[in-house]
Amino acid sequence: MLAYALAVGGQHAEARSILADVDCRAETEFVWPMGLAMAYAHLGDESTALDHLERAYEERVGWMLLIGREPALDVLRSSPRFQSLLRKIGPPEAIEEHERA
Repeated sequence: MLAYALAVGGQHAEARSILADVDCRAETEFVWPMGLAMAYAHLGDESTALDHLERAYEERVGWMLLIGREPALDVLRSSPRFQSLLRKIGPPEAIEEHERA
């Protein structure tokens, strides 16, 4: 999330430095793919951001139910890959029903 905050704040070199470290750690330990997706999205690396979102979907990360509403992902909304991922997650009505349960 620090890399995300730095990316949003325009400190891209610092954000990329942190992400390089986190990407290495992800090889041996769990790293929250949503945080990585948010950071890469705000660095303008749409492809890598969407790769992480797709991994989060495959790993069934619960936060994926909220990507349709997550403001940190607004920069990806127009992407066909993002829209495809939203459709795979399910219709908004199903997600809302799950949230009420």
